[in-house]
Amino acid sequence: AEYMGSELDVLVDSMNSSKFIRRIVIEEGHYMTINYSDQIIKDLIRFCVIGDSILQVDTTFDLCEGMWLTDTCYTNYSLIDMEGKHPQFPGPSMWHFKKNREVYRSFAAQLVALEPQLVNIKHLGHDLDLAEVHGMCDVFVNCTNNWCTRHMENRDAIKLRSLGASDMNLKCILTDIYGCRNDTVIELGLMDSSNEEEFDMKLEILKSEWENKVPGFAGWFDRHRKPLMKESGVMSVRKCLDTEGKPRRF
Repeated sequence: AEYMGSELDVLVDSMNSSKFIRRIVIEEGHYMTINYSDQIIKDLIRFCVIGDSILQVDTTFDLCEGMWLTDTCYTNYSLIDMEGKHPQFPGPSMWHFKKNREVYRSFAAQLVALEPQLVNIKHLGHDLDLAEVHGMCDVFVNCTNNWCTRHMENRDAIKLRSLGASDMNLKCILTDIYGCRNDTVIELGLMDSSNEEEFDMKLEILKSEWENKVPGFAGWFDRHRKPLMKESGVMSVRKCLDTEGKPRRF
């Protein structure tokens, strides 16, 4: 009870310090804040319901012990930046203390409660966190799932740099994991494994190479990446989840 009380204190204090934090949700077993502006909600209708922008969902892990930030973004097709591209705008977010299907379902349900049209969001982008995928799709029942590896790659790159990886070894290891795709070359990676058995076989070969290049990374990967990738990243599972066969980098 004392722990739950401290969680509520954190959320209440956050509402007093930020106009963007608009709602505290108290449900059995979990608390969260829903963070948004009125303009963000209007933009989601314009670009993700009427238009075809992907609502990208990402949960930041290890932000602080026992607390997560899940944020979203979308493409604003009415603007063009200096590079000739449509910019990404921040969408609604939530602070939460648990990371399960019920929390993500509640997040999506709160958005629909704010604006019922949002139930018709067309596309979700995610990094194949199963709790996130299933929870959001419990509410956005007609959306298509789009798998994005950008966030995982960025986190892996940060970890590799923290372990002293050179630029060459960093690029090599990320290619080992996620493959490489450009206009002329398609190089398959560990996450293109067709099943768990193929994944395990490839990983055992790569781990010794990684340990020689960047000591410590193979063990970290075993603890923090292998379970998620085997559970939801191999090709056979991605097909069952109705995600695109190849990874997307938004």
